[in-house]
Amino acid sequence: MASLPEMEPPRLAFGVTSFVLGMIGFMLFFLPILGAPISAIGMAAGIAGCLLAGATSRGSMRWSVGGVVLCCLALGINVAVAYAPRFSAPPTGPPAVSVPDRPYVSPPSLAR
Repeated sequence: MASLPEMEPPRLAFGVTSFVLGMIGFMLFFLPILGAPISAIGMAAGIAGCLLAGATSRGSMRWSVGGVVLCCLALGINVAVAYAPRFSAPPTGPPAVSVPDRPYVSPPSLAR
């Protein structure tokens, strides 16, 4: 009786997950409230993928490192967009209207 061929266990997809979440974080740069958490989760998945790829042969170090780098860039852009209004110059415009020193005096009445 012939023996069955040994099957390789499925590869872990933490690196690809990290890369995809980094791309989504880049696409949501104008909504930092969504892009920053997605990028942070992708970075955590990429770091987990790097650790698992170093410890076992089931992960891909290339995808994991690429995902971590992409998530770091996306997170940096999201944080920069979120805090951009704090670093801008104050608005310029016409000077504020000042209140005169003397009180308002009503005009004389025309009734005689």
